[in-house]
Amino acid sequence: MADILVTLTSPHANRPLLDEMAAPYGGYANFADVPEADRAAAVASAKVVLSFKPHKEMGDAMAALHPGQLLQILSAGLDDLPFDRIPDGVTVAGNSGAFARPMAEHALAMVLCLAKRLREEDAAMRRGEFNQMVPTLLLSGKKAAVLGLGGAGKAVARLLAALGMEIYALNTSGKTDEPVAYVGTRDNLRTILEGAQVAVLTLPYSRLTHEMIGARELALLAPDAILVNVARGEILDQKALYEHLRDHPAFRAGIESWWVEPLRHGRFEVEYPLLDLPNLLASPHNSFDVAEWPQLSYEAAFANIGRYLRGEAITGLMRPQLHRI
Repeated sequence: MADILVTLTSPHANRPLLDEMAAPYGGYANFADVPEADRAAAVASAKVVLSFKPHKEMGDAMAALHPGQLLQILSAGLDDLPFDRIPDGVTVAGNSGAFARPMAEHALAMVLCLAKRLREEDAAMRRGEFNQMVPTLLLSGKKAAVLGLGGAGKAVARLLAALGMEIYALNTSGKTDEPVAYVGTRDNLRTILEGAQVAVLTLPYSRLTHEMIGARELALLAPDAILVNVARGEILDQKALYEHLRDHPAFRAGIESWWVEPLRHGRFEVEYPLLDLPNLLASPHNSFDVAEWPQLSYEAAFANIGRYLRGEAITGLMRPQLHRI
């Protein structure tokens, strides 16, 4: 049996690409090709299991996971995994940074759309209005807060810096090799947010980041700030966001990640009428969905698998005390 067991199902299973990526590691076994009676044994014998939704793909065979194995998840987020069904001691890793480039481009697009009033002026011109003297927002020289400095956060910071923005960043260590103006931890959140013209959320969802941005944090931003969330909806206090947008019309938000979504929850739902607000730009959590997504996701996942098999430090490591929400 190969060291790598792949449990992915369509549309996440791209056989030719899997063959190519797994070849340097001796290939892989495909869970769906294993007779049902032998599937638990196949899971137990693998060094690495590559999954998207392991509980759905493996079913009862998931119980055969054991300490010493890597469960590599194809998606970056880990917050919707059934941690109570993953045996203690199994190393679990998300696909950190796999979609950093498309996510960063999406975040930048939302920032620019809101800053330059593209929706509003397009609609006005279709009504016959030519608002040449309505000012838009200059971003160059302004402060941008980037919360989360993993792969996506770094990519966002670089794009905003290319516009001439001054980057204030947050991560867990308060240290970075990125050329930012300031980096701090959660203890420095006020310094990072205060007066920022743009704030972009890219950090992972955990117990520590649940509703991390509420009324107090929103009030720290510039009155006409732009807030973009490409992380998880639950990092934002939905009620606080709605009230801040409602009460501060110059404040704008681009929401790409929502609190209740079809892929994670089976439905789309908001508790407050955010979509009725003209200063909110909505996107259906599709920043990752580019034509190249299989290549991006497999490259990142197999790079991490390679590190694990070589005994090197891996990325996207799940910390049970934080992710079991």
